[in-house]
Amino acid sequence: MINVRALARCPFSLSRARGLAIRTAVGEESCPRVEGPPADLHAAERRLAELRARFPRAFIERYLSAVPTVSSSVLVCAGAALVGDVTLGEGASVWFGCVLRADINRIVVGKNSNLQDGTVLHLGDLDATIIGEDVVVGHRAVLHGCTIEDACLIGMNATVLDGCTIGKGSIVGAGAVVPAGLQVPPNSLVLGLPAKIGFRLAVHACPLQSACQVPSQGDLSTLRRRLLRATSKSSGTGI
Repeated sequence: MINVRALARCPFSLSRARGLAIRTAVGEESCPRVEGPPADLHAAERRLAELRARFPRAFIERYLSAVPTVSSSVLVCAGAALVGDVTLGEGASVWFGCVLRADINRIVVGKNSNLQDGTVLHLGDLDATIIGEDVVVGHRAVLHGCTIEDACLIGMNATVLDGCTIGKGSIVGAGAVVPAGLQVPPNSLVLGLPAKIGFRLAVHACPLQSACQVPSQGDLSTLRRRLLRATSKSSGTGI
């Protein structure tokens, strides 16, 4: 049951809730009724079978005729789920237990981006989920109908909601909840529940901006070392 009095004392939450409601469709507006199987069912099933052969321990499924598109150098670990209109760029990695469900819209994960264990990607009727290149998403984060630009770090258990854009080179702290529609400038540190933009990071303090300029699939150990050095010089806030 919603505590209306508590919400009334928090106009920020009310405005964000209204914004999210405007972006939400229900019933056939969201999932229109179909009369039967898609016309290109056989082609979709063939592509699906090829993907399942490549990743036999993952859960891969179509949504109507939409089948995931997975580049040749992608890693998809056991127990990960890819459903519908999902596109994974070269060198991307989807680790154990991640769920990427693209039914009413699309999901795109850019080159060399890394979705760590338990991450959930879904979307809104009006909002695809777009992840740029060289992005690191921490364990159990939830990205819903948002855009994460290149070289961002999304901390563990963070939630980014519909219509948000996280600007290039930004860091979203662990456990933060970024409210619907928030537009985060590049090179920002975002913390809290609800999340707020703490301060702008100097370019040299955004470790992913420079650390991702490495050959081929990227050197995650280098990313971690540079991130630890950068955060140790900050105010001590955990990421």
